[in-house]
Amino acid sequence: MKDSDFQSRTSLLRRWALSLGLASVRNPIPTLVLIGVITGALLPYAVQPTYDDDVIKFLPEGDPEVDRFMEIGKRFEGLAVGIIGVEPQQGTVFERD
Repeated sequence: MKDSDFQSRTSLLRRWALSLGLASVRNPIPTLVLIGVITGALLPYAVQPTYDDDVIKFLPEGDPEVDRFMEIGKRFEGLAVGIIGVEPQQGTVFERD
């Protein structure tokens, strides 16, 4: 298969990735410097990460289904998380007795 046949049969994204990889192999020092600059620019954001486990923030506001979900959650306290532990009197929970 000729090189031109290969290029015409591959996707644009694949050709872009291959050319980027080839350019970084041919120019390793500028590639490492660029990676260092990008890492340095993003370092302040990595110093103090925040954790947010509130899934409700990711739902669209004003959506009728989300409003109904919130109403049901308030009515039945369905948004609260609880753990129930069961301890058998004798044996294990996997035995019939």
